[in-house]
Amino acid sequence: MSYYRFGKDDLFYSRLKTFPKNEFWITGSNIFLNNEQRFKGSLYPNGATDAGGIVLHLGNSADLSSGSISLYEMNVDRPFVSTVTASVIKTGELESFKSVTSSSFSESDYGTIFSTQYPLSASISIDFVSASNGFAIADINAISPTGSTVSGYQTRGYKQLAASSTTRHVEALRNTFNNYATLSQHYQFSSSKGGDTGWEKDKQAMSFINIPSIFYGSSINKGSVRLRFYITGTLLGELKDEKQNGELVQVGPYGSGGSGSTAGVVLYNEGIITLTGSWDPSNGSITASFLGGGANGVITSDDMIAPAWKYFGLLGATGSSVSTASYHMEFEGINYVPTMTMHALAPRGELNHSNNPTFAKYNFTSGSFNSGSGVTTGSAVFNQNPNLESVAVNSSSFSSYSSSYESTTYISKIGIYDDFDNLIGVAKLATPIRKREKDDLTFRLKLDI
Repeated sequence: MSYYRFGKDDLFYSRLKTFPKNEFWITGSNIFLNNEQRFKGSLYPNGATDAGGIVLHLGNSADLSSGSISLYEMNVDRPFVSTVTASVIKTGELESFKSVTSSSFSESDYGTIFSTQYPLSASISIDFVSASNGFAIADINAISPTGSTVSGYQTRGYKQLAASSTTRHVEALRNTFNNYATLSQHYQFSSSKGGDTGWEKDKQAMSFINIPSIFYGSSINKGSVRLRFYITGTLLGELKDEKQNGELVQVGPYGSGGSGSTAGVVLYNEGIITLTGSWDPSNGSITASFLGGGANGVITSDDMIAPAWKYFGLLGATGSSVSTASYHMEFEGINYVPTMTMHALAPRGELNHSNNPTFAKYNFTSGSFNSGSGVTTGSAVFNQNPNLESVAVNSSSFSSYSSSYESTTYISKIGIYDDFDNLIGVAKLATPIRKREKDDLTFRLKLDI
């Protein structure tokens, strides 16, 4: 086997910039990602007591719900007895899983192994922060915790933060907001906005749409964010980052309430969309209470009852307009893929011999080698006929004419080795490439890291 070392001009390192696009539809009590439908696997049991296997496929709400993405594609339709688990050992770095409570982690000795079940998943989530200036939702159950049913509201991915945590939740983003202030004044944590009513973000009612980085990569692409708000299939309003400065401006439909106003901003690097728009894009056309009323959803302000951008993503409030609401969000990410390009050389006059048995010309008689052909073996000897000819695979374009012999091979694979001659990768060609003695070939290998 021939080995060749890559030269300094044979290796190139580059970075590929990609723009992954994602769309989320939020309707009813479901979230859909890129219009994909999830299906249950063949191992899904007929009943909860079936111990033969559980659905560990993308369609099982207990493992990976619609609108989510599998982080590692583990345990897809695997039998329960052979599922893969993730483990972490308690060390001085104090790393653990979110499912492990702080108390149990603290009480555990160093060296304790914590485990969790795949698949691990990621999806968007929405945190609602009530205003702290008297503009608040009276009944905290009006927006229920994630995945629970409270007072007739079935939500998933949408939760109201506890009153004790709202201030510090927003305050923690003060420096982040102000860091983006060079793009737009709407990022400023506190602003009088030139004599207007102004704002203080730690006192505003707002929602945070949290987008995990697996959906966008390094950052969200400027100008790619678009939000749409529907009631019974009718578009109430559309927000777009059309200025590419993070401002989510209502651009339609024509005549909608608040057109031209800024309803929120995008934190590009953090993957967070903040919505503070409190106006009614329906211009009062939604006669029923958007959040519902009565004992299950008492609202202290008429402004809070009407549809508003700060309620974007609220799901399934029975008996109100929320039950017919649907939401659409799309954005592009910026993802960098490190790439290594390798040039594998097949020089002229080399690599024209093969150890493949088909390379040698054998003569057969009645299914066995003729005398003097092939290989002679014994208990202490291995002898190959030195006069063994190579198979002539070249042909002539003229009829009844045999062309001159050329030593010819066909390259089908290229192996990549480390400094210790360990095979670390194999590149396979879709079609074997002919290599004659006069040919000087270069194979270009590309590896995305």
